[in-house]
Amino acid sequence: MKQAKLLAVMIALYGSLFLLKTSCVYAASYSFSVDRFEISGNLSGDFVDDFNGGSIGTRWREDDPTVVEADGKVTFKNPGYTGTNIFQNNISISFERTFIAPDGWIVANNFGDFQATSTWIPTIPGINQTYGIDIYTGHHDEGITMSVYNFGQDIADLFGLAPGIGIYFGRYEDVGEIALDMQAFSIIPTDISGDILLKIVFDDDNDLFTGMFSLDGGNSFQSPFSDVTPNIADAVYELNLGAESWEVSIVPLPGAFWLFSFAIVSLLRFKQPKY
Repeated sequence: MKQAKLLAVMIALYGSLFLLKTSCVYAASYSFSVDRFEISGNLSGDFVDDFNGGSIGTRWREDDPTVVEADGKVTFKNPGYTGTNIFQNNISISFERTFIAPDGWIVANNFGDFQATSTWIPTIPGINQTYGIDIYTGHHDEGITMSVYNFGQDIADLFGLAPGIGIYFGRYEDVGEIALDMQAFSIIPTDISGDILLKIVFDDDNDLFTGMFSLDGGNSFQSPFSDVTPNIADAVYELNLGAESWEVSIVPLPGAFWLFSFAIVSLLRFKQPKY
């Protein structure tokens, strides 16, 4: 009986250490800044924030630390909300996220066209990092997103995008596993000659989202993406601005764990006295 209890404890301890070692990955540091946000149309009407108030305004809520408004911009950086939200095959993907969201104002289907634009200080993200704008309906776990990204091969494969630096735009669902409908446009640092503007436009009559971006401070816009239709009718959407840093770890298949357990069982059996 004592050997059996010892076996259970050793297996549980080893299993805990095994999972802890393979799944606790911390995101690399990041710092990205937005210096203007504007929205027009729909329920929100016209609203512009140049972030010159010295602190996050009352029209925003800070959902995750650390977000600082200073020097005419809002900066998203570590530490933020952390978690592990994706497991696929033997890959564990952890994230760290910081963002702000409008407080008390929304956009909704069937209430007219709208467009939302965020202006970002031009920064090349570190590997597996993104920053941008998100239009999200939490009740239905569907959203429209547009971000600057720099993905390694593992994350790129998961999202179905080309690795490297670019802008992605598309619709996503988050219902316990990733379901993505993403498009990407690759860029190189020399393409950027000014602030990076990310704009999402909604055509209410046709239920279409259009994504466009500028790499020259808004002097010209590109829209290389196909329009996106949300799956959810009559949705009410929230907006947020923010950044994410992703980490990938390879989680060995559980064979090593069970092999270790079998070795313990065999050892205990060998040493058990016969009655």
